[in-house]
Amino acid sequence: MEHAPDRQFSFERLELWQLALEAVVAAHEIADGLGRPYGALGDQLRRASTSIGANIAEGVGKEGADQQRFFRIARGSTYETAALVEMAARIGRAALRQRARIRPLLLSVAAILTTLIRR
Repeated sequence: MEHAPDRQFSFERLELWQLALEAVVAAHEIADGLGRPYGALGDQLRRASTSIGANIAEGVGKEGADQQRFFRIARGSTYETAALVEMAARIGRAALRQRARIRPLLLSVAAILTTLIRR
């Protein structure tokens, strides 16, 4: 069975997915710069930001209450990522430009997920 190389999963066409991808890149850049002794903070930031996109994708593949559950998990991971970024900024381990880049992305992701959850 042949597949066209440009075929996409339905979640890949969503603005929500694109924002989540931008956020995970920004979060990983922050995590990479944390260094010692902040390895645990970096690991948690990587996990939380990765969870956003993973749960969005899984939620798109579900229906009804199951879908809502994955979107709620993704929103929780979005909030967790925002909190971890703020912590990194407050302890002087994330540059203001990094914080300024990721916050609008996370706010947009959270807003879209909230709208989807309330449907």
